[in-house]
Amino acid sequence: MEENSEFDKESIKTVLGKTANYGELSKDCVAFANGGVLQIGIENNSDLPGSTQRVSDDLPEKIVKRINELTLNVAVRPEIVPADNGGQFIKLQIFPSQVSIASTTKGQFLFRDHDKSRPLLPDELSRLISDKPSYKWETKVSQNVIGRWPNTKKLRDFIIGIRSSDRVSDLLKSCRKKKCFLTIR
Repeated sequence: MEENSEFDKESIKTVLGKTANYGELSKDCVAFANGGVLQIGIENNSDLPGSTQRVSDDLPEKIVKRINELTLNVAVRPEIVPADNGGQFIKLQIFPSQVSIASTTKGQFLFRDHDKSRPLLPDELSRLISDKPSYKWETKVSQNVIGRWPNTKKLRDFIIGIRSSDRVSDLLKSCRKKKCFLTIR
């Protein structure tokens, strides 16, 4: 898969030994704060890890700990993934930061520009700060989930209990619209 604004590959050396560079990894996580995936353990010129590469069980937890120490408002989930050739790599899911603005603890704000992470310029940062509160409602997806109560007698008793309670407002008790949760069908 080709690296882009939602996907990147990192060498296993980024998180292991003397060559570990969690500072750069944290910058990539901040840049992916609109959502993305890092595959750690796959070299840039390859699609698979080495066939003998194994990821220790404690490495994903260590990665999360270091990213949390070096970033603000970044949420990640690592997963050890077996490759087709028998090797292993870490799939690091970076979740969208829909309300807050992600940064490094050094105050760096970055974004993903095609296949590179780059710092935000002052005017871009200003625009991001003013626009960020609107992102949540613009990106929110309505699920239109329709649930069924397994026991209609319990539901009816619940609604009658709410309507007869002196701790519930008259406005809520009088709700009879189709989408109101107090509607009895």
